[in-house]
Amino acid sequence: LLLSGQFVDSQEIYGPGAMVKIEGRVLSKTLSKSFELNLKLGTEGDVVFSEPELGQKTKIKIKPVVH
Repeated sequence: LLLSGQFVDSQEIYGPGAMVKIEGRVLSKTLSKSFELNLKLGTEGDVVFSEPELGQKTKIKIKPVVH
């Protein structure tokens, strides 16, 4: 699983906004898929990939937070 994230600039506030753009790629022997999520800080998002011919389902949950 390769992930990269960046804050989405807001025109309403100074500094990084509360939205995060997350781009990801799942790489395995049987699966090679890309995805993109736009999430607010503190909210959870998920992506589901199904491979019915292999009987596999991959679910990825992401919740961006700042510490």
